[in-house]
Amino acid sequence: LPTKSRRLVKIISADVIHCSGEPGRVLNAGDEGITVGCGYQALLIKCLKRQGGKILSASEFLNGCHLQTGDILS
Repeated sequence: LPTKSRRLVKIISADVIHCSGEPGRVLNAGDEGITVGCGYQALLIKCLKRQGGKILSASEFLNGCHLQTGDILS
């Protein structure tokens, strides 16, 4: 999951949810997590780890990485 600074982010905890969206598009980013479209379903990311950093909840991650609904992850 590369960020704008192109550092890799490891997904630690996520759930598959029944919500469709374009693959890689951020469908929602908030306290409950980061929802990313995967075509037929979506991934609700709950915990992440920046390269060389500590494990963060999605809301903690969003404090330093300003993902918005509609952004595309590559």
